[in-house]
Amino acid sequence: MHTPSAANATLTTERDNARKERDDYKNARDQAIAKVEELEAQVAKLLKDLEGCGKIAISETSSRSVNHGVRFAVNPVSDRAEISVVLPASAGSATEVNVIIYDMTGNVVFVGAGSARPLIWDLRNQNGRLVANGTYLVAVEARDRNGKTHTYSARLGVNR
Repeated sequence: MHTPSAANATLTTERDNARKERDDYKNARDQAIAKVEELEAQVAKLLKDLEGCGKIAISETSSRSVNHGVRFAVNPVSDRAEISVVLPASAGSATEVNVIIYDMTGNVVFVGAGSARPLIWDLRNQNGRLVANGTYLVAVEARDRNGKTHTYSARLGVNR
């Protein structure tokens, strides 16, 4: 039989544990947000550096309101990702497409190459293991018929 003071002590311990879990979750979330912001800054710097190489760098353009950029058949995905790139009308279709997919810690999880057809990613990393649920950065470099390189990036969600 529990005494009122023992019950209060148990409730206090449970409340303290719940607060600690909440604080740990907030800290982990804040760290993840900071890492995403750091990765976005790195991508922005890389895109700016590409401009200095004579390549056309364009920031994230996954929105349907823009008529060029990275496109996904579905986002988020659960079993596979169909990734395509649409170039500006003046550039025509892509003759060569290179895709690198990063997790939110900056690790490369997929590298692929193709042409004007959509590229399929089976949601497996370079070791053949299925990737975890989460957000991934898709970086695409596409060469047009005139030899110009267009660079795009977009976020892709994985949720099984």
